[in-house]
Amino acid sequence: MASLDTLLARATSSVPRPTAAQQQLLVRLSRLRTRLDEGLLRVAVLGQFKRGKSTLLNALLGVPLLPTGVTPVTAIPTFINAGPQLEFADFMPRSRALP
Repeated sequence: MASLDTLLARATSSVPRPTAAQQQLLVRLSRLRTRLDEGLLRVAVLGQFKRGKSTLLNALLGVPLLPTGVTPVTAIPTFINAGPQLEFADFMPRSRALP
């Protein structure tokens, strides 16, 4: 089976004179290739308040990174990125490092 990189290269070279619509698709494929090369993965977790979204993500990560509680504590979009230490920052003027 061909690798994704090979398939993206084949898609790009298979259209020597792309139309405007095809060019847009090729640009999107190029951006996808860049994101995959960077190891960037975006996963959206949506649901009603207090349904365990943060608990689920903490379980998937294997660490209690996101706060959980009786009242909604991550009611804003929250992004998790790889870094040198585990840390939660929620666009407020505070952040907390985890041991």
